Amino acid sequence: MVESQEDEAYLDDEIFSLPPPPPDDLLISEYPDDSPGPFWRDNGAAPIIRKSLSEIKGILTKMKDEEPIVKKKLQEFYVRFPFPLEDVSPEEQDAAFDEKLRITDRLWQLENDLECCARTAILMAAIDLEACVNKFCYFNLGEASTEAIERLNPAGKLAVIHKVLGLGDFKGTLQYQAVKALAGWRDAFVHGKCTDMPANSLKRNHLLEPKNQPSSRDRVCEILKLLHYYVLVYSHLNKISTHPYTDGDYQSDLDPVEGLLEEVQALSSKINSPLR
Repeated sequence: MVESQEDEAYLDDEIFSLPPPPPDDLLISEYPDDSPGPFWRDNGAAPIIRKSLSEIKGILTKMKDEEPIVKKKLQEFYVRFPFPLEDVSPEEQDAAFDEKLRITDRLWQLENDLECCARTAILMAAIDLEACVNKFCYFNLGEASTEAIERLNPAGKLAVIHKVLGLGDFKGTLQYQAVKALAGWRDAFVHGKCTDMPANSLKRNHLLEPKNQPSSRDRVCEILKLLHYYVLVYSHLNKISTHPYTDGDYQSDLDPVEGLLEEVQALSSKINSPLR
């Protein structure tokens, strides 16, 4: 549909009739007079981690309730339709598969939702950790040094942090291993790779099947492991900070994440998907 000149004029009027944004001094005045500042703007990844973990809790709770129902229905189904269905007509085979799909459909959807939320939480953890490292560098190393190392990856920046603060070699520490694992997952995912297969070959990554298809419990184990790495490095920065603005600043952000991870772990012990 081609817009007329009148339509364009109308759109222009709509745009230019919007009220102007508030002046900067109004935004600044929203902060209490006794706030220490400066006010570092986060990129918003941390709330998404917490939201995703909360959603995982809800999904696992639904799976726990759904699994015994599906298991019982599948047992009854296999009595009526013993596999393989070689001795029945194509129409009966189709009817059997349709019935099985109806039985398992909700649980499959819950597993799909779990996978989506898990990947969201892991990706946001990797992003938030890099933001955390950048914030730490700015307040502990200074603006000039931080800008000079901006192109380094998180492990490289942490190596510089350790050297400047006299903390010894970062490489070989538990935190180094944690950063490499979390960043490796992120790099594979954002470059379109399957994170559970070798990333150095397109053929091996995309055209070969994994030895075992990941189950719901495997998904939960992965997120618990990688989010543990996130917490490990986050806590490390909290401990080594020399600036009052970042000393202890991170722990308050970690508390809800650690609590949610404990709840997710407790729920995961109660699921055992009958779909695998």
